[in-house]
Amino acid sequence: MRDVWLDYFRDHKADVLGLRSGDELKYHDGYLVSTKGCVIASLSKSKREELDELAKKGYRVAYAEVSYVLAWRPRDEKEEVAVCLANLHLTKTI
Repeated sequence: MRDVWLDYFRDHKADVLGLRSGDELKYHDGYLVSTKGCVIASLSKSKREELDELAKKGYRVAYAEVSYVLAWRPRDEKEEVAVCLANLHLTKTI
C-alpha cells in the first residue's frame, strides 16, 4: 500500500468498488485510469521516482492490472475507504 497515495482514494470509492481483480488499467503520468476513463489511483511520490529511474534505463509502464480492491480505514475515522492495488506491467522501449 506504500506505492499508492491512500488519501487520493477518499473521493473515488464508487469508482474503485466497480473494479474487479484482473481489470486492465491505463497508466498516465503517475495515475491509473480505468477503461471508463476514471482516474482510479495516484501513485506515491517514491513509486513515481522509481518509475522515472526505470524510464532512464529504457522501461515504461505498458499497462496496469487490478490485483486487489480492499478497505482501508484511516486512523480516527469511522468510514472505510476503498483502495485499489494494482500490478504494473513494464516493457522495454527500443
